[in-house]
Amino acid sequence: NSTARNVYWNGYNLTDILKSPIRSLLTIFNPENSPIEHRIFHRLKVLARLKLQNLPLMRAVDSLSSGERSRLRLSGLLMNQISHSLFVIDEPSHGLDENLVKMIIGELKSLIARGNSLIVIDHHEAFLKAADTIFYFGTGSGKKGGHIYRKPPTGRDIQIPEGKGFKTLKISYENI
Repeated sequence: NSTARNVYWNGYNLTDILKSPIRSLLTIFNPENSPIEHRIFHRLKVLARLKLQNLPLMRAVDSLSSGERSRLRLSGLLMNQISHSLFVIDEPSHGLDENLVKMIIGELKSLIARGNSLIVIDHHEAFLKAADTIFYFGTGSGKKGGHIYRKPPTGRDIQIPEGKGFKTLKISYENI
């Protein structure tokens, strides 16, 4: 609208800012200029770290891939400075390649470093290797149901038994 076209920041109108990819916006906002620019820049850096730097801010969420949507949801957690909280994160590896999964694990570890706790629901082996504790929920109930696996000492493996609809999962911790 005409109001947005008449709002300028560092020589750029609001419409141009919203149409620009995030990587370009990192050059427009200077974190040392003001507290508001610092907050905007920090949020843009989080989006760039999550490999969303090519997206414009005005891109419709329903036009994003499932992996992009997953990373966008995660960005909300990373942008906050929340500490001493519990986060439950469902399938953060959905739609991501191996490199992005490893990057996401690193970002989630930054939440832990701030004093937070995470419950991550995921089937990706990299998440299982990074876990302190694994809860395996089998297909049965009672004694035939789930089990809790603690990460064994380095160099040892854990075996999660095969069950209906599940493959045997062997995780080696040698390279952690």
